[in-house]
Amino acid sequence: MISKLPEWYRVASLSSVSADTLESRSKVIASIIENKKIEWFFNCVRLYLKKSYDQEFKSELIKLFTSDDQLFQQRDNELELRVLCGSIIYEYIINDEYDNSIALALSLLSATFDNNEIINQDIIIDIKKYLRDKSIELREQSTDLDLFEDFEEEDEGEEDTIEALKSKIDNTYNINQINEYLNILINKIAILDEESNIHWWIFRGFSNYKVKPIKDLDVEIAPIILGKELSDLTKIIPGSLASEQFLLKLINDNFQEKSVNMLVFRDVINKLEKTDKEKFVEKFKKTNIGNLCPIMFACQEAMKIDNEKAWIAYFETYAGLNTKTKVSIIDLAMQFYLENLLVKCI
Repeated sequence: MISKLPEWYRVASLSSVSADTLESRSKVIASIIENKKIEWFFNCVRLYLKKSYDQEFKSELIKLFTSDDQLFQQRDNELELRVLCGSIIYEYIINDEYDNSIALALSLLSATFDNNEIINQDIIIDIKKYLRDKSIELREQSTDLDLFEDFEEEDEGEEDTIEALKSKIDNTYNINQINEYLNILINKIAILDEESNIHWWIFRGFSNYKVKPIKDLDVEIAPIILGKELSDLTKIIPGSLASEQFLLKLINDNFQEKSVNMLVFRDVINKLEKTDKEKFVEKFKKTNIGNLCPIMFACQEAMKIDNEKAWIAYFETYAGLNTKTKVSIIDLAMQFYLENLLVKCI
């Protein structure tokens, strides 16, 4: 049984369920994790966070749990389905055995932007910790590998021939270990490259995207540009633990005098030039992330309709976000940074 499942049911104020029922739910969740693709799990995120999702997905989800428990409630069961989707997401990510664990974790955090519908908050807390730990793990891999640990000294009198040397190499070198060592070295070079490029970007205070000093950017679009540029400089996903501090320094150094701390979401989207929106969603459009990335989703819809007001109704319905919401500059920058990291993962 999933250890946290009983508590998640309790916190969500669902009626008490038996141990057998929880065991059945856990069994189905384990099967789902082994057999579904990342696109399916994105719908789990949507349902868990009460965002618009594919109704066929909901029907399939109910069918999966009904197959193991014919008494599974099939109507008026939104809350239980949300608990189960949260459990699926949690188990998939925390087990850390799957190729898309980081992508799913990023999609969940991205979708929590200005979201007041979160249940079982410890899921979000633990997944944030997972990403922090993953960032540290990927950046602190040791190169202390003994490539010659199985090497034996040459027997006295052994012939030093080409054939003998070739046999020695074939028998003593662990090719997998050598490959691991090389991959770690490549990773460390990428980290050094990433760090030096980010520090130089901050020191120069220059926008590579807009080709102008950062202080000359319009304050309403600056957090979007900065989030995009930091993601472009990030080579190791899920990114540095200092990412928020990098963005905060740039914002404080360049925009503090303008005394603007909060921005209206719709105003930011409308302020972006159409060419910027097109570039931002170029790769996003090829994925099915959709409303899990609210800024990119808003850019896509605003670009389709090309009217400052017409896109808003559709967006608010499918993204579950009030466009009149005021958001801090740093939160906008971090949000777009996360969205771009997610797109790079897919």
